[in-house]
Amino acid sequence: MFDIIKNKELASAAREKGFDVLVLDEDIAVVSADRDSELRKKIANERKSGKIVAVLGSDDEINRLALRLGIDFLLSPEIARRKDFFDYRNSGLNQVLCKESAENNIAVAFNFSDILKLDNEEKALRLGRMMQNVRLCRKFHVPMILATFASSESELRTPKELVSFGISIGMTRADAEKALNHIGKIISRQK
Repeated sequence: MFDIIKNKELASAAREKGFDVLVLDEDIAVVSADRDSELRKKIANERKSGKIVAVLGSDDEINRLALRLGIDFLLSPEIARRKDFFDYRNSGLNQVLCKESAENNIAVAFNFSDILKLDNEEKALRLGRMMQNVRLCRKFHVPMILATFASSESELRTPKELVSFGISIGMTRADAEKALNHIGKIISRQK
């Protein structure tokens, strides 16, 4: 099982909890941009360095472009500030993005440590958006990634705790366990 962390210093603590560890900025490049041309350049540069490339969730146009450019995963599409609609949450994913993601085998990543840092109202909103994204990912067979993205030792969790978090946002136990291991498939695909 894999976990993604932000600091290299946390690697030994994460390994003690039972994870193989990937470090942001060392093994994985998270890219974000406001314009198409800027995003294209950043993704191309990171691809040359041999890192796993992720794009931080943004508006629909940026997310769609990222999926077309062949990134490895879309990180937290629910994070962008947007107003919800009357009958559903504006969660950063829709059926068009999910179909494209499934066709290109691009995963959607759920960030556990972001939830820990939010106040109760924002936490409820973000969890609702994550739940909707899980439903969309399951419906359209989009691969999912579940990781802590921890920046401190207090944000680290065991694999069982992450599986429980996955179940609480709508994954089955099998989906959650698969989401913990999906980054390993991306690594083997890159080699």
